[in-house]
Amino acid sequence: MARFIPKLPESFHGSIGEEKAFAALRLLDNNYVVFHSFNWIGISDRIQGEADFVVIHPVKGILVIELKSGAINYQLGQWTQTNTLTGFTKTISPFVQANKSKFEIIERLNLKLRLGRTPLVCHAVWFPSFPLITTDRLPPEAPKEIILDETALSNVQTKIDAVFDYWKDKTGFSSSMNPSQLNEIIEVLAPTFRAVPGLKSIIDETEEYYIRLTNQQAAVFNYLTEQKTAAIHGLAGTGKTVLAVEKARMLAEAGSSVLYLCYNSFLRDFLRSKFSQPGISFHNVHSLASEILFGEDIKLDELLDELEQYLYDDIQPEDWAYDNIIIDEGQDLNENLVSRLSELTKAGNGCFYVFYDRNQYVMKNEMPKWVEEAECKLVLHRNCRNTVEISKTACSMIGMDGSVIEDTVHGETPTAIYYKNTSELLDAARQFVNTAIDADIKPDEIVFLTIETEKTSALADIGDINGIPISSVRKDGHILFTTVRKFKGLEAKAVMVIDISVRSLINPEKQRLVYIGCSRAKHLLKLAIYEDIRKDEYGDCLRRINSERNVPKNQKGLGRLLNVNISRK
Repeated sequence: MARFIPKLPESFHGSIGEEKAFAALRLLDNNYVVFHSFNWIGISDRIQGEADFVVIHPVKGILVIELKSGAINYQLGQWTQTNTLTGFTKTISPFVQANKSKFEIIERLNLKLRLGRTPLVCHAVWFPSFPLITTDRLPPEAPKEIILDETALSNVQTKIDAVFDYWKDKTGFSSSMNPSQLNEIIEVLAPTFRAVPGLKSIIDETEEYYIRLTNQQAAVFNYLTEQKTAAIHGLAGTGKTVLAVEKARMLAEAGSSVLYLCYNSFLRDFLRSKFSQPGISFHNVHSLASEILFGEDIKLDELLDELEQYLYDDIQPEDWAYDNIIIDEGQDLNENLVSRLSELTKAGNGCFYVFYDRNQYVMKNEMPKWVEEAECKLVLHRNCRNTVEISKTACSMIGMDGSVIEDTVHGETPTAIYYKNTSELLDAARQFVNTAIDADIKPDEIVFLTIETEKTSALADIGDINGIPISSVRKDGHILFTTVRKFKGLEAKAVMVIDISVRSLINPEKQRLVYIGCSRAKHLLKLAIYEDIRKDEYGDCLRRINSERNVPKNQKGLGRLLNVNISRK
C-alpha cells in the first residue's frame, strides 16, 4: 500500500471522482509516496495553486496529477466541466494547472535540494468519470499517454507507470533516488515542523475532542428509538454511562418514570448531583432496597437477598413503580435481580436497557443469561474518555491491544514506578501530584486508586500529599483516595493506581481491577508496582501474565507488557 501524505484526507471537495481516485491510489505498492491536495504558493510570483495528487516513485520520478470529474468537453480551444448532478458548467484548464504545479515543484526542488540533479518531474490529467475513446481528437497539450481515465481506477499502477514511461522516453530523462534522497524530497515538499505542546495544552485539546466523540456516540440512539430492550457492551471509556443517562433523560422528558440502577454508590451520588431531574430516580442496589423495603428491620448483609425475594414474591407488574429501567454496570448486579427487573418492565411495555463491560466482571466470573437472551445487542467502539496510550495500558490487562478503538486521540504515555517501601511510594505520589498541578489539573481531579482495600493500602494513613488534603470522598480542593471497586463508572483527569504487586498481576481478578483502575484516567496515568519478587523470578511471572509476548525477563519487560514508560520517581 502506498504511503499517503497526509495519512487521511481532509476533504474531497465534494468530488466523488477525487474520492475514487484516492481509493485507487492507495492500491499502489509501498514504493510509492502520494501527496493528496498538495497546496503551494509560487516562490517567484506568489501565485497560489494546488495539485490534486503528487505521486513519487524512487526510480521513476515525480508525477503531478490534476483530476477533473464529471462531463468534460473540449471545443474551440477551451475545456469545460459540467457537474452531472447540478448541470453547472465552468471553464477549466486542467493541463495548464498540472503544468504549473509541475514547474513549481521543479523550482522548489532546484532551489532547496542538494542532490546535484533534480529527478524527473512530469504531469498528467485524470478524468475518472468516463473511459477515453481511442478515436477522440485531443489538443496538442493533451496526448493520450498522459491522460488517465475511468479505467485507471481498476488498474492504477499499470496506468501510472505507463505515464512515467512516456515521459522518460520523451525527455530521455532518467531519475533514481536512494532512500535518503527520497526523504529529502519529501521534506522539501512537506517540511517537518515540530513544536512540542505542553501537557496543559494537550489536555485542553483532548477535552474538546472527547466532547465531540461523546456527541457522536450519542447518535447510537437514533437506531434505538423503537427498541424496547437492549444490552449494550463497551470497553471502559466508551461512554456507556453518558449514553445511559441520555437514554434516561429522553424517556423522562417523554413523560415516563425511569429507574436508573447501578452498583456503585460513588457513581450513584455523582449522577444524582449532576443529572437530577423529574422522572429519573438514581439508585444503587442498596438504596433501591432501602426504598422498597422501607421500615423493614433487615441487616445490611441480608438486604440484597430480601430485595430479590420481595420482587419475586410480593411485587406484581401492576404494582411496580417505574415505567422504564436503565441499568449501568450491569455486569456487577445479581443475575436473578436483573432478570426480575426485566420481567417487571416488559410486562408494563417499558424500556429495559442494560449497559455493561464483560471485561469488568469483578464480582462474578460468568456471563449472565440476560446478555445471551437480549433481543438487541450493541457494541460501542469509540473511546470517549482515554487517550490511545492509556487505553493500551488498560487493555493490556485483559489480553487486548486497544485496536477496537475508533476516533482516537493521543496523549502522554502512562508511567510506572517500582517501589519497595512506603517511603518510595510517597516520593512517587508527590511527583505525580506535582506533574498534575503543573498541568493545571485541580486537586479534586487527582485520584489515587488502590486495587486492595483502603485499610490495607500503603497510603492508608496518609493525610495529605504536598500539603493538599486527602479525602475518601470527592471534595473541592482535596485529592481523592479510594478503591478501584468504589470508583467504577467514574473518571478523573489524573489517576495513580497503587498497591499493585508484580505477583498480583498473575491473578485474573487483580488484572481486571488494574484494567478498571487504569481506564478511569483521562489524561495522566501512573502505576505504582510493589516489587515482591526476586529478579530471577521475573521470567516465570511475565510468562504467566502473558505467555504470547516475548519481552525481557525484568522490570522493563513488565513495562512493555503494560505499555508504560518506567520512571524512577
